[in-house]
Amino acid sequence: MYRTRKKQLEYYKEIKKRTNGHCEFCKMPDKQVVKKFKYFLLVVNLYPYSFWDYSNVKEHLMILSKRHIAGLDELNIEEKKEYAELICKFSKDFHIYTRTAKSNVKSIGHLHTHLIKTTGKLHKMLFYCEKPYTRITR
Repeated sequence: MYRTRKKQLEYYKEIKKRTNGHCEFCKMPDKQVVKKFKYFLLVVNLYPYSFWDYSNVKEHLMILSKRHIAGLDELNIEEKKEYAELICKFSKDFHIYTRTAKSNVKSIGHLHTHLIKTTGKLHKMLFYCEKPYTRITR
């Protein structure tokens, strides 16, 4: 899962603007919200991945906990049930990805699960040689 170099640089720029202690997901703008559920929001990722499993990403949404928690282990029983139902619903059309609460690369410490839909057309090769990546495709 990667963004193009241009998108990754934009993402880094946005991260640097964030103030300590402020969670971007706790005050999610309505323009990003696709659908509201009792315990979760379905939102558009403003900085979507460009590639997933060697394929271009067509759509990148996220399931976002309304409550500020770090990981799945903090969900109560009602939240777990709704989360499982959402995962089952979206697993037909989307790749599902969640980092652990202790992940070193997780940029926001608020539980969120990525829903990624790809074009299905595979690249023969993706080569990344510079952080935040230079992409060479064939």
